[in-house]
Amino acid sequence: MKPLNADASKVRRRSRTASEKNEKKKKIVETALNLLFEEQGGELPSVDRIAKSSSVAKGTIYLYFKTKEEIFLYALDVYFKNWFEEICHELRDTGVREAKDFAVCFSRPVLENEQFLKLASMKRMVFQRGLSEDLIRDHKNMIIDGVKSVAGEISKISGRDMVKCEKLIMRCYAVVLGCHYTSYPPRGDLTILSAEERSVLVLNLEEDIHYILKCLWTNFLQENS
Repeated sequence: MKPLNADASKVRRRSRTASEKNEKKKKIVETALNLLFEEQGGELPSVDRIAKSSSVAKGTIYLYFKTKEEIFLYALDVYFKNWFEEICHELRDTGVREAKDFAVCFSRPVLENEQFLKLASMKRMVFQRGLSEDLIRDHKNMIIDGVKSVAGEISKISGRDMVKCEKLIMRCYAVVLGCHYTSYPPRGDLTILSAEERSVLVLNLEEDIHYILKCLWTNFLQENS
């Protein structure tokens, strides 16, 4: 039922405005990420550069984000939230027990989104400056909440206590991030390495992540079983 005397045209205008704002925010973030990974060589692009590339006025960008670091923190927040939600959904729907299924469940969302892993590996640079203590605290609390939500699902499946489940998740995250880092060495390293040397030093990202995650899951289930 509509509220009495509601002005439907105003409601529609507000809705469109909210949608337009979300689209503009999305455009700013996507442009910033593209610049970061394709043109900047790993350096955070300036707000000026983002404004020119996105065709969004610099002043408009500052309505959404106070600093360039806030843009990338926002992207990290979205990626992490989606990752936690996808893992929880998969765990609830399938009741994962087999090691290979756990490895896929945990890694697929990030393997399918290479920008997430690239940005996560640059997290220290994003957090160096340009962020308020409140934003950093909110980000860390979001991570903790996400870890606890995934740990809760794993605890239901495995019967292990929350502390052990939380530790498993953080170990798995470290594996995913570490494997990604080792799989993509600096460009200069690739030019001086022979094919044989690369086969020794550079991991196969998906294959090696799955192998290590399966080992962690198997060991986790065997502990105190």
